[in-house]
Amino acid sequence: INAEYGDFLETRKRIYGRGPVRRRILIPLPLTGFDVSQVSIAWKLLTLQPGYLVEFCIPKENQDSDPIKSSTPDPTLTQSPPLIASMMAPTKEARLFYREMEDSDEFQNPLALEDVDPLKYDGLVVTGGCTPGIYSFVNNPKVQEMICKFCDSSAFRARNKVLAALDRGTLLLAKSKIEGRVSVIYKRKTTSLPKWFEKMGTYLSSSFSDPITTSSDSLSCLDQVRSALDEPQNLIGGPLSITAKGNWFNDDAGFIVEDENYLSGRWTGDIYLLTKKMISKLDQLEIIAAKTPKIRHNK
Repeated sequence: INAEYGDFLETRKRIYGRGPVRRRILIPLPLTGFDVSQVSIAWKLLTLQPGYLVEFCIPKENQDSDPIKSSTPDPTLTQSPPLIASMMAPTKEARLFYREMEDSDEFQNPLALEDVDPLKYDGLVVTGGCTPGIYSFVNNPKVQEMICKFCDSSAFRARNKVLAALDRGTLLLAKSKIEGRVSVIYKRKTTSLPKWFEKMGTYLSSSFSDPITTSSDSLSCLDQVRSALDEPQNLIGGPLSITAKGNWFNDDAGFIVEDENYLSGRWTGDIYLLTKKMISKLDQLEIIAAKTPKIRHNK
């Protein structure tokens, strides 16, 4: 997706509307503390595609209201002091995307995670963040159960669905164990949140809000993900980059690991590349399906 094509899609969407739904994507969110950039950029790129419907789900937990309330973002990233803003806060573009996403019907009326059927979706996007809300989300058994249902489906195993995760979203996948045995990414190649960035993010965010703890045994996100894999070398760290981020125009600074229909990124700087690759995978599935001959049975 380049800027010119994005403008074309935006104009087409305004004139013709979304059109018939041909791809459904689910983004699970915590009650509080999601990463503004990761979620809003993924949402924007996906919803620009003709026929793509993106829906959100959040845990009910103690919410008695019906419909349930929408999720709230990480305040560190929307109201941060200058030091944090320069390194972690959303760009102007991401803030604009968030305001647009915030007004969408799907965000205003999220689905209850406990009731959602993940098998109805062609793609699942699992993002991260650096707040206590993310910690609760990653360790929520109901969230893990939903992830397992998606990844253990015959359609996903047949490579007919796409899973994308980055940041602590990869930790959620590592903790999601099918039938309590092995992680959904046990035999996959993956990347995850770098240790140095996790430490920096925790330090900076703790100066503004309560710091996040990702596990009771103090293992880093990266180490926990590695321990969930059958082969330690399947954890691919990627290049060292402190400030460079991928963007709408250029993916050179982005890094992802692609393992068939599972895509993973390290942090917010990879979200553009991750989402673009997911779109490519979803569109490729449609082409394959169109070329697959239908079996006709004689009466």
